[in-house]
Amino acid sequence: MFTFVLLKSSRLGYIDAKYGEIGRRAYNGLLKEFIEVDKDNLVTIHRAVQVVGLGGDPEKERYRDGTYEYYVTEKVRDNDPKAIGPFIFASMEMEGR
Repeated sequence: MFTFVLLKSSRLGYIDAKYGEIGRRAYNGLLKEFIEVDKDNLVTIHRAVQVVGLGGDPEKERYRDGTYEYYVTEKVRDNDPKAIGPFIFASMEMEGR
């Protein structure tokens, strides 16, 4: 999502244009680290966090306290919708450049 925000907000002039280059570098990093295209041109986004949040009742369930330890122990999966949407938005911004 940060990649998309950098790309779009720099394109629209909401932030300095130099952040567009940072967004492009971030997008290329996403492609390198998380994206796989198979022989049929199907795209897979790897290692997306399945669910994260804050709060809950520590007496009844796992408390989501927002710490680093909490975040890095959450389950990951491929093609989580929370990763697909921002990737599509960022890709659309890259197509327009």
